[in-house]
Amino acid sequence: MQVSFIITTFNVRPYIYQCLDSLCAVVAPGDQVIIVDDGSTDGTVEDIRQILASLPWPENIEHCPVFLGRNTHGGVGIAANIGLGRASREAVFFVDGDDWLLAEGVRRARQRFAAGSDDILLVNYLVFDEVTQSTTEPSDQMVWDDLPPDPDAAAARSLALRMNAVPWRKFYRRAFLQQHAIRFPEGDFFFEDNPLHWQICLSTQRIGFYDVPLACHRLNRPGQTMSAAGADLTAMFQHYETILGHVAQLDPDSRPQADQWLATNMAWQLERLTPDAVFVYAAAAETALCGARRRRWVRDSLPPLVGREIGFYLTALMDGGAQALTQAWLQMFTARQMRQAQEQLAGVHLQLEHVVVRQDQIEQMTAQARDMALGSWNQMEFTAAGNPGQKGGSCGDG
Repeated sequence: MQVSFIITTFNVRPYIYQCLDSLCAVVAPGDQVIIVDDGSTDGTVEDIRQILASLPWPENIEHCPVFLGRNTHGGVGIAANIGLGRASREAVFFVDGDDWLLAEGVRRARQRFAAGSDDILLVNYLVFDEVTQSTTEPSDQMVWDDLPPDPDAAAARSLALRMNAVPWRKFYRRAFLQQHAIRFPEGDFFFEDNPLHWQICLSTQRIGFYDVPLACHRLNRPGQTMSAAGADLTAMFQHYETILGHVAQLDPDSRPQADQWLATNMAWQLERLTPDAVFVYAAAAETALCGARRRRWVRDSLPPLVGREIGFYLTALMDGGAQALTQAWLQMFTARQMRQAQEQLAGVHLQLEHVVVRQDQIEQMTAQARDMALGSWNQMEFTAAGNPGQKGGSCGDG
């Protein structure tokens, strides 16, 4: 099975060599390497040209660099779709330009996908924190623990929809993507991999899983989409509408899980929201959950969330709309700020206690040293007084 690897880049110059070097180690003869740069301004394009020319690629690798020149609106959707339009191999695999691949995991997952008949294969990955320089498991690691040995189609779909939607953890059969006209949503928004993930999972009865890490995903780098904390987060409500459209067309029984998806994402976003964006976010939430949809949420989706922080927010939204959600958020935000201030103050108190203890120790050590010095001086005077004949030297009579 030959693979079209689609790498999307935008201002990732510090990381692009590691990315392409790791890709060079896993491609096989006949593969296709499609790089779509979305208008980088930091020298990424120049580095890509140099790296493509200098790395020891296997024979018969087709390189397809696409340099857009200007940044497209929204997130990765347009660039990724351009890459899909260029793909010509049997399988498709996405790579983020600031991530890197784990060779053994990619090889094993590729073999697994080639040997089976799944339309998509979801594979595990690792997360690398750029700030702490540490590697951890992804946030959906616990879903793998719920994976039965041989899930039926419904169970596989439900589990796949619980996993992080990122596109660079999956092998896709290109014929399947073409058959269902699957593409990223395009628009002035981010997080477009979520509706794509739902469309894919709802369109197939053949979903495979492979619990081996095949990539290291970089987090907390400057300019990253996941660091958004303002009005950009309202895109999730637009994606919710798109997802509900896929659900209605492909699998109406998945609607409760779509509601759970929105609640989970709202919980994540409300922790990161900035005060200047809260009312805009709340208004978008009210619009998304109004009318008959609100009544269904109150009846079916909200009760399991009672007792959780997101349940508190959603109850406020259902009872009083955007204004009530804004007030609830400000209440929680103020409480969180007070807790942080108290924790910081407690840390200062602890440091002061350490300073006081250290000062006491220094004073004790100083007193001990003074006592020892006085004792030595007194001993010297006593010795000198008891041996007057030896004072002044130790020479003989001469």
